[in-house]
Amino acid sequence: FRIPLAAGTDKMSERIPVGSSRLYVKVEGRHDFDAWIDGVKAGNGFITNGPMLTFSVDGHASGEVLDFKKSRRVTATSTARSLHPFSRLQILVNSRVVAEVRNPTRNEDGIYEASINFPIELAESSWIASRVASTPGVDEAILPRRMTVFAHANPVYFLEDGKPVRVEESIDYLKLYLQYTQHWFRTAANFETPVEKRDALQLTERALEIYQGL
Repeated sequence: FRIPLAAGTDKMSERIPVGSSRLYVKVEGRHDFDAWIDGVKAGNGFITNGPMLTFSVDGHASGEVLDFKKSRRVTATSTARSLHPFSRLQILVNSRVVAEVRNPTRNEDGIYEASINFPIELAESSWIASRVASTPGVDEAILPRRMTVFAHANPVYFLEDGKPVRVEESIDYLKLYLQYTQHWFRTAANFETPVEKRDALQLTERALEIYQGL
C-alpha cells in the first residue's frame, strides 16, 4: 500500500494553534485546490510542525515509483532548515534508519540546518524517505502539547521487478493496531447507533484479513 502522508489541525483548543502540524505539497502547473489534492494523492510532499524539508533519491521526488532488476545503487539527498533546534536528520529504508546527521549547525540568520547525502544498495523492493527527529523527554519540548520538532517526507518507491514492498515488522504492528482498535470499538467507543458500530467492526475485520494474508 502506498498511502501518502498527511497532517493538519484536526481540533481546536488553546493548546493546539491552527497549523501546528501541516502538509506541504509541490504543485506543478495550475495552482488551485484540485491540483493540490492531486499532489496529496501522489505523495509529492512532506509533513512538518516547523522544519522545511527537501528530499530526493537520484533526483526523483517523493511519491515517484521506480522499477529495477536484481539490485540498484541509489543516493538519497535531504536538507532540513528550522527556526527551532532539532536533534537529527535521518534517512530511512523500509522504516529502518540507515543514516543520520546529529546536532545541526545554526547559521548567522539563526536557522538550524542539516544536510545528508547517503548511498544505498537496494536488493529488494523498498521505500526511502527522510525525516527530522527529536527525542521526547530528552530534547526540549518547545511546541504545543509538549511536542518536539519533527518533519517527514513522503517516500520514493523502488520496486524490484515490480514486486510490492513488504516489511514484516510494519505488518505485525498494523495487525496489532487493528486488534486494539477492535477492542476499543467493542468496549469504549461511542457510536450513534448499533449499525455504525457493526459497520466499523466489519471494516476493521476486512482490513485485518488483508494484513493476515500478506
